[in-house]
Amino acid sequence: MDKPPMTDEEARGVHSLAMLTIVGFAFFSAIFHYMVWQWRPWFGKPLSYGAAQLIDAAHTATRFLS
Repeated sequence: MDKPPMTDEEARGVHSLAMLTIVGFAFFSAIFHYMVWQWRPWFGKPLSYGAAQLIDAAHTATRFLS
């Protein structure tokens, strides 16, 4: 019978490293999503950012021309 690719202890080490990586990624992803949400929320705004930027540009242009 062939030897398994890794022992139980090695498999546990690989599993713990994989779990640590997944949990760390999820933690930092949640933090960065929150930070971006504070910067520019993507739900709940009456106008999209493109429309809001056009309106701001129009206001700036009318102030410049007046």
